[in-house]
Amino acid sequence: MGGIERSVITRCNFLVNHGHEAYILCKDFFDPEDFTVVPIDPKVKVVDYIGLMHHERPNFEYSLKWLLGKLKYFYAMDRFINRIKPDFIIRRQDVFLREFFFLPHHEAKFIAEWSTTIDPEEVPYEYNHNLWLKWMSWHVDRYVFLTSYDPQIFPGPKRKAVVIPTAVDLPEKCSPLTSKVVVSSGRLHPIKNFPALITAWSQVASRHPDWQLHIYGEGYLQDELLQQIKELGLEGKVILKGKTDDMHSVLLGASVFALTSKGEGFSNSILEAIAHGLPIVVTEMHCTHDLMEGFEIGYKVPQDDISQLAAGINSLIENEPLRRQMGANARLRSLDYSCEQVFAQHLALYRQLMSKK
Repeated sequence: MGGIERSVITRCNFLVNHGHEAYILCKDFFDPEDFTVVPIDPKVKVVDYIGLMHHERPNFEYSLKWLLGKLKYFYAMDRFINRIKPDFIIRRQDVFLREFFFLPHHEAKFIAEWSTTIDPEEVPYEYNHNLWLKWMSWHVDRYVFLTSYDPQIFPGPKRKAVVIPTAVDLPEKCSPLTSKVVVSSGRLHPIKNFPALITAWSQVASRHPDWQLHIYGEGYLQDELLQQIKELGLEGKVILKGKTDDMHSVLLGASVFALTSKGEGFSNSILEAIAHGLPIVVTEMHCTHDLMEGFEIGYKVPQDDISQLAAGINSLIENEPLRRQMGANARLRSLDYSCEQVFAQHLALYRQLMSKK
């Protein structure tokens, strides 16, 4: 399960437990009981909108069959929205919003939410097309971004831009910071840049051979990372732990959290780590700028700077009082991202938009 799914489920759970109705409409239907990392509250309604059409989506496009399927899809979605009469339609998949522009809103407010930080060099063509922007601006009531950086480069109407970060569930217990384990987590994918972290660990291991780096996650780079670990002689010191459904226990058993991503929307992994009182060593990203500006909760290092990355980890390993102080600061910082704090911002936005009906 990715960060988008986790944040959507967490918010829907919050909403239904505060007197609201919430539907999750999925293209690829799943059994809600399969979500063990973040269980879906039974009061949340999970709907397969392909199932609304009573047929499978074709695997090819731009044919008569595909066109008829699309028309049937729009009709089914229109009927469904008309039946449940939502106050809000919230789209959580970056900027791919076209399908909703063909649907009447039935007086619902439409909120477009970015799940990743905008790359100004990769903003889709339609977002740079004035006619399309005008069309979108008429339909979208608010654009919700995760970091303070995104509205600055957003090519759409800035008056409709709102910044609301990711939320995190606060655990009751924090890590005692006594184990000789540094933990990292994420997909084994180039965007997470685990090769840089493993390379840095060769410098850490030379000074602290009794410490281990545990990496949690799955992905197609697993064999490549295992080969790198072998070539650097780090077997038994860097361990690929695979998938886990109990990240809470993992973080309780670690003393430092490290993340070398090349880009994140607003990292769930980092938020979960600081909520468990872990000091962090992370690469410079827009989300880490917002999170760490003015707060001593760890080290922020330039992308691909192996020496600074290793130095940050070594500093936290070697200086226990510093590690504990930064861990305590991290826990305090996480309070600003609690579900109560963040979802209160969403509810305030919903109330504001409702008042304009």
